[in-house]
Amino acid sequence: MLKLLLIFILLFSLKPSFVNAQIFTNSIGGAIVDNSTTCFDINVSGVGNIGTTTGISQVCLDITHTFIGDLTLTLVSPAGSSIILSNSNGGNGDNYTSTCFDQISTNAISSGTAPFTGSFQPEEPLIGFNNNQNADGVWQLCIADSAIMNTGNLNSVDIVFSALSSTCIINSFNAIIGPCYSIDSSLFDITGDITLTNPPNTGVLNIYVTDIVTGITIDTLINPPFANAYNWSFSSIPSNGNPIQIGGYFSSDSSCNAVINSMASPSCLCNVQIGSFNTNLNGVLTNDTILCFGDQLSIIPAGDFIPPDSVSFASGITYNPGISFLLYSCLPDYNLQPFSDPCFLGLLSNNNLNLTNDQSLITTFPGVFTDNKIFIVPITMYSIIDGFYSVTNTTDDCYELGAAFSYTLLPEVTTVISSENCTNGTSSVLIQGGDASIFGSDFKASNLLPSNAYFLDSVAIDSTYIIVGGLTPGDFYSYNIKDNSNCNYTVSAGPFGGINKPILSSSGPFCISDSTQALNVNSIVGSWSSNCGNCIDSSGIFYPGNATLGNNSIYYEIDTGTCVAKDSIDIIVSDYVNPTINPVQDICLDEASFHLTASETGGIWSGSGVNQFGLFDPSINGIGTYNVYYVINNVCIDSAIAQITVKDDGECHLLIPSIFSPNNDGVNDIFEIIGINQFEKNSITIINRWGTSVYQKDGYTGDWNGTGLSGKKLPSGTYYYILDLGNGSEPINGYIELIK
Repeated sequence: MLKLLLIFILLFSLKPSFVNAQIFTNSIGGAIVDNSTTCFDINVSGVGNIGTTTGISQVCLDITHTFIGDLTLTLVSPAGSSIILSNSNGGNGDNYTSTCFDQISTNAISSGTAPFTGSFQPEEPLIGFNNNQNADGVWQLCIADSAIMNTGNLNSVDIVFSALSSTCIINSFNAIIGPCYSIDSSLFDITGDITLTNPPNTGVLNIYVTDIVTGITIDTLINPPFANAYNWSFSSIPSNGNPIQIGGYFSSDSSCNAVINSMASPSCLCNVQIGSFNTNLNGVLTNDTILCFGDQLSIIPAGDFIPPDSVSFASGITYNPGISFLLYSCLPDYNLQPFSDPCFLGLLSNNNLNLTNDQSLITTFPGVFTDNKIFIVPITMYSIIDGFYSVTNTTDDCYELGAAFSYTLLPEVTTVISSENCTNGTSSVLIQGGDASIFGSDFKASNLLPSNAYFLDSVAIDSTYIIVGGLTPGDFYSYNIKDNSNCNYTVSAGPFGGINKPILSSSGPFCISDSTQALNVNSIVGSWSSNCGNCIDSSGIFYPGNATLGNNSIYYEIDTGTCVAKDSIDIIVSDYVNPTINPVQDICLDEASFHLTASETGGIWSGSGVNQFGLFDPSINGIGTYNVYYVINNVCIDSAIAQITVKDDGECHLLIPSIFSPNNDGVNDIFEIIGINQFEKNSITIINRWGTSVYQKDGYTGDWNGTGLSGKKLPSGTYYYILDLGNGSEPINGYIELIK
């Protein structure tokens, strides 16, 4: 809570009247140097000493300048005393136009606006010069420009000296704006005092307060004879925050007056409401009041918060309302202020709360919380920036503590492998923390991997063991554990026995002629063996040529003396099959497509006129002799090649006899070749057994009757013929038997 007391003090107010004025002028003026101080001289003579009978009564000036808030105007006497006429007034406005400073005006220069035309009270009273100093000499108007870029000129300045017609002086006029009576009231008091010198003898002294907005004025009258000091007060003034004017003056000498411009106390009613909240829980969070380790909590105002009213007199405190969150070790006592509550621990967060159960709160305040239970309490704030939760115009506080949010922060569950027994295949894991460490409940284990493992003891209280059996050396094993708050944790361990289970990379198959192969395993400490003798050496090099055709088993084993871990693979080694292509007779161009065959199946065909499945089409390439290939792409790559001859259709339909008998009996008397007339460019040669040509003819028509080149009949016997069809195909060779 901040109690606020605001005091406004007017040190003096002198309102003299002057007669027989003397005016001294500088009408030349000049430029005001930017971002510097420029002084202008006013020569005064024939005035003499100024004091109670004669004094300075007015200073008038005219300045052309942009952004006159940059300027401070100071009048300096020949004796060196100075009075500030105007200090950084007018903001971004322009010019002082026909501006006069005197003590008769009721308008403070600090409350005016540019171009300040008319009469104003200076920042400091001109009466300060009337101290019996000699006014004759050089007076200076010094103009200080506090910033760059904006410039201007002094056009003229006048100083007026006159005889004093009144000696009434208000030395001081003070006002104290009091606090509200309570947060249930909207009334306050104003108290003050006034001190006087030479008050008038007639009339009344009127002290008043005017609400500038409503126009309502209350006053008090003091009758003569007047003393030199009075205390005054006003009560039950509405605390509405309106601008007010507090003043005093003599009815018989209105120039002897004082004015304070201020603000009424703002409303003191406390309408603050903390509103509602949205909570979000992320994590396991099966219980709205229990946070597993690592769970996250957020508490966010729902937007229906009603803030406290701003206190305009709270100097130095930024009005920045909002919601903060406080930490308690138990439920708060709502009859106590937070700092007085023994359970209050400190500030958690401003505006929104985001909390992760990482046990930092528990370790920061060791032994403070019962069963790790914390209490989060929202509070309304007047200024989050400055850390004030209550600032009022009264002796009462204005804030609201919201309902407490309570959560149990479970500690982290930790696991330690206590022992592993390779002989028995068992592992014991010590488990601690979680719900079990706070409430004495059980942990339950499930979902055990690998499949060969099994639980020997799947239930444990805090600081006891979960026991697993059925493990083999090198196994990596894991299982889930859950406590009574349904907080889930995973235990992962391995390799069992302290050794990594060897894993052989698959390899092969290989051909018996392949080169040696280096086998891969994830270890360097084991030993190699096999069922194929010297097909594997001690460094893991596999020799296909030494292996058995078919399946070969390869073993890798790690033996620590207490635990043995091993793995194996099978490698297939194959031999060549040496396929052959089944022979194909010469075929005719117009014959249908047909499938080639081979001695072994599973191969791929290629070559001219054949597809991969062995279908041969004579029409693709035409007449000629072509190579076809058959490849079996197994572990060992085998292949075969064959030739296929495609003949002309006419050639295919030639009928060449193998015997004829030229004995003039009318039967087979000539070597007749049926179809030879299709090949007009043919030629034939007949050769006897000694290799001698005995007959030759171009354009043979099938009319040879066994007569030789000599014109004589040839003897019976076997003759060799060469028939060239003249179509570019290979000559046709064969034997003909001549019988008489």
